[in-house]
Amino acid sequence: MSDGQRPIRQWAVTINGVEKIRLSPGQSIEIGRKPLRPLPDDGMVRLEVQDKTKSMSKRHASFMVGDDGSASLRDLGSTNGSYVVQDDGDLIRVPEDSDYTLQHSAERFQFGDVLVDFAQIADPAPEQQEEGQAPAGSQVPDLFSYAQDESRNSQMPDESNLSVDDILDLRAGEPTGIFQAEGARSRIDALHDQAVSQRQQPAQEQGHQAQPVQAQPEEAPVEESEPESRYVDASAQAEPAESDELRFQPLGAAQLNQERQERESQAADQQQAAAADGTEEGQAYKPAFEPGSVFEKVSRGDFPQDDQVVEVDGMTSDDAKNSTDFSLQFEMAKHTQLLPFLAMNPSLYDDLYAWLSAQGDEDIDAALEKNEGYREYLAATQE
Repeated sequence: MSDGQRPIRQWAVTINGVEKIRLSPGQSIEIGRKPLRPLPDDGMVRLEVQDKTKSMSKRHASFMVGDDGSASLRDLGSTNGSYVVQDDGDLIRVPEDSDYTLQHSAERFQFGDVLVDFAQIADPAPEQQEEGQAPAGSQVPDLFSYAQDESRNSQMPDESNLSVDDILDLRAGEPTGIFQAEGARSRIDALHDQAVSQRQQPAQEQGHQAQPVQAQPEEAPVEESEPESRYVDASAQAEPAESDELRFQPLGAAQLNQERQERESQAADQQQAAAADGTEEGQAYKPAFEPGSVFEKVSRGDFPQDDQVVEVDGMTSDDAKNSTDFSLQFEMAKHTQLLPFLAMNPSLYDDLYAWLSAQGDEDIDAALEKNEGYREYLAATQE
């Protein structure tokens, strides 16, 4: 195999078990924690790591691959230092501002609390890489690039086609879309009103047609003693019908209503008898809920109503107050409507606390005064 056909020995950089980038001979990168705002460009390709504990420095170390395939690491004066992890778990600190040549083809380092692995691999198809093509990660990443990619990839489904399980699954993640259920309620109410009006119109027409029928018995030839008694009985029966319901009911419907009332009265009598028997046996009645319980407070309306939620671009004020996702906090910091709520969050970056306090807004300052996380930040900066 000639020198031109030999596979290029590359070095793979793995962060917490996930491969991030591969370097060919002659390439180098700078490794550090992802900052709140982009750092000044120093000409080095940066590999930024999400570190919630902030144990890694923003410019922690640089990794270089020589033309001969050897690799070296330089600690850039990090706060917590760079350590070589031995096979038995012991840590050896790398000197600052000096090149440390890797002794093996695969070595593990620890930057603060973050594990970083460097492993030498062979590229099986070097000819596939075009000449002059920049390696992966050669471009300085944008601060909000990951947030823009997530917003493009996340397509919110139509809530009207979701089942209850789908909605619960959708609400399990952050952020989620918010939809109003009042629209569905109003459509149901409109259909209900339409159905009621359609039932009332035929009943009123039947009532107008039935009025001449009531006058026919008065014109029919009957004996002298019978008309008065029949007229009185008809009036006695008609008065409660007119007082109870203002529309005409056929004879069959009246009989059905009477039978239904009889069945309901019988069922009520049976329930009262069963309750009396239970009382005699010593079974005391228990209310549906205990006095002073949560159910009683809810029924009386003692709990205060929830504050109105502010939503901007799919992000809510509740997300701003409670989210621990730094990427989501960065995105919300671009919207002035969410800044007062973001100032209530006790889990913000130190840089974000400093940026909010520099805004000079009364609402933001009032929220920061009550923020326990902001007070801890001030105490740490004054030490």
